Amino acid sequence: MRSMIYRVFSVLFCVLFMNGALLAQDDGEGGPPDGVPPGPPDGIPRDRDPNGNVTSRHLLLPPEGAANQDANGDAWLKENPQRSAINVLVRRLEPGVTYEVVMTCNGGSETIGSITIQTGNENGDGGDGGGGTAENGDGDGPGVGKLRLDTRRGDVLPFDATSVADLVGCTVSVNNSETVLAAEIVDLKVHGPGSDNGGDGGDGGGAVAAEDPFGVSGLHDASFLRGDANMDGLLDISDAVNALGLLFQGTAPPYCLDAVDANDDGELDISDPITSLNFLFSGGADLPPPSFESGFDPTADGLFCDGARSDV
Repeated sequence: MRSMIYRVFSVLFCVLFMNGALLAQDDGEGGPPDGVPPGPPDGIPRDRDPNGNVTSRHLLLPPEGAANQDANGDAWLKENPQRSAINVLVRRLEPGVTYEVVMTCNGGSETIGSITIQTGNENGDGGDGGGGTAENGDGDGPGVGKLRLDTRRGDVLPFDATSVADLVGCTVSVNNSETVLAAEIVDLKVHGPGSDNGGDGGDGGGAVAAEDPFGVSGLHDASFLRGDANMDGLLDISDAVNALGLLFQGTAPPYCLDAVDANDDGELDISDPITSLNFLFSGGADLPPPSFESGFDPTADGLFCDGARSDV
């Protein structure tokens, strides 16, 4: 056992101090590298603003008879000629619980991601609501959860859609053992970045922030690959290097901290690069999901993605 520990730490420190060039190549911005396939390539809807942007906001409400009638949320469909995105924000749901987000079209259903409801001011990041309760705004207080899909990050639209226009008529629902929130995408209403059409948050209402028309502000859930600490879409020794840099050298965190949590224990520590290296070079067990391909974290914890570090 002692020799095994010695070998592991020898590898870790060799990687940390002899591969500085790899750390130097990281720009600290997080998010995917250049060359991530844009989307969608074809089928861009024509009903867009003069800047080529489509943003359509839909109010998520509890169905009749649901236990929590105070919960609510928003779903945005967003698109320009280079990319498409779906953002979901929910409020006043049970903290610490993970909900599935499902889209239903023409009798078929597809899970598009999961949302872990935050238990408080996670990681000290205040967001729009200053870290208070959900009633104070769309901040990162208790009861709030957020989800982001973005084709520029390699995500795909549900049902192999090539445009958000293909999703008109579908229903977005937030489910646990039952549906707690839902909204139908009845049409696309165009709101360009920085515009304010004075909506009340219902279908097509509200403004879109000019500085970030695709992302969601503050902490949220997004797709990632377990152990991919530099978020380049691959799992290799450079991820252990970046994880060690984050832990001991002040390297900027990646877009999704969950990606660094290789053993999925909800903590970032030395066990994460050890787990990755053991999997890569010593025949260790497979990493917990999402592994082998990008996906959403099935485990409720305090690790999220940060819109401030996303590529927009």
